[in-house]
Amino acid sequence: MIFCHGAQAMGQPERKAKINSPHDLPVKHQCQLLSISRSSAYYQSKAPCDEELGLMHHTLMRCTYVIHSMAPDDYVMHYWMRRFIYMHMNH
Repeated sequence: MIFCHGAQAMGQPERKAKINSPHDLPVKHQCQLLSISRSSAYYQSKAPCDEELGLMHHTLMRCTYVIHSMAPDDYVMHYWMRRFIYMHMNH
């Protein structure tokens, strides 16, 4: 029981790092003990490519320019910025 409470106190990245594939205990059971899904034990994130980063930067710059020209007030600016980003990222 002490192990379970200790595992729950750790963040997900720390628990994932404790998974040991060549261990005698199967990965399925290690994941259950550490309270993480089995798929997250195998998932490896990948960094965005340069093209994606460039597109995100370009979109942000366009958004900033359009919003500042439309709304000098911070509250209104944030409203339009969220709307502009949502519109361009989802279409």
